[in-house]
Amino acid sequence: IPPVYISELSKLQNQAAPLPWATMRAQLEAELHAPPDQVFAEIDEEPLASASVAQVHAARLIDGSPVVVKIQRPGAEEQMTMDVEILGRLADMWHRNSPQARALGLRGLVDGFGQSLAEELDYRIEMDNMAALRPSLGRHGIRTPEVNEERSGRRIIVMERFDGVPVGKAADLLAALPAETRKETASKLLDAVLTQMVGDGVFHADLHAGNVLVWPDGSAGLLDFGAVGRLDSPTRRTLGLLLWAVDADDPVLAT
Repeated sequence: IPPVYISELSKLQNQAAPLPWATMRAQLEAELHAPPDQVFAEIDEEPLASASVAQVHAARLIDGSPVVVKIQRPGAEEQMTMDVEILGRLADMWHRNSPQARALGLRGLVDGFGQSLAEELDYRIEMDNMAALRPSLGRHGIRTPEVNEERSGRRIIVMERFDGVPVGKAADLLAALPAETRKETASKLLDAVLTQMVGDGVFHADLHAGNVLVWPDGSAGLLDFGAVGRLDSPTRRTLGLLLWAVDADDPVLAT
């Protein structure tokens, strides 16, 4: 797609227009079942990041611990339901009129997409995903934030505050790192992702430039575990063979 579209759509990752704090505070209070000042010593009304379905605000707990609060935008679930319904109607139309759409199983793809989006909007699933992936990522030196489950729920997550820089905004930081450090960081991240996909069968499925963080020492971390993919053993073996064939530059084996 043209660069102007890429530029605008990329803003949905962490630069979407934020909602007023009064709106987000009401959502936060409803999920906490208590006034925010009973849980947080302070909370920044200006979001650290604002994405298409959530805003992230810096805060401190009553005990002084620095955290961030990911708050789902009010109405996000209703908007998602309407959008998926529109996609479903289009898929039905294409399914009736296009042999290619029927061959692709377009209706099933839309249903799967809708189910995936619904899971992303339930932050309890995201917390479970983080717990499942944290050990594997940790073995590769990739950081994941710790979650305060007691204060988290279906539409909010309270978690450790990371001061790393998203890759999409880290051009200066990366340019200042030695080439060997950049290479090592990239290799760790690639090793972690391939191990998830080919080895563990559970992988982070939303690795855009707003969800990968880097630090001045070259370490890396991941955010936003709402979208996680799962591969069964035969698929993992096939994927491993395909990657092997690509690495070996063997078109026959790849085919």
